[in-house]
Amino acid sequence: MVALLNKHIGNKATYTIPEGGLAFWVVPNMQVDWLLISKALKSNGI
Repeated sequence: MVALLNKHIGNKATYTIPEGGLAFWVVPNMQVDWLLISKALKSNGI
């Protein structure tokens, strides 16, 4: 999973890998319009 984050997110966000956890905390490096992203995902069936 870390390799995929590095490949697709690269320098666009930082992330923390928790000890023993199942989730990654991903924080974008710049402000994100989540409504716009949500609409784009929905229009692509995601």
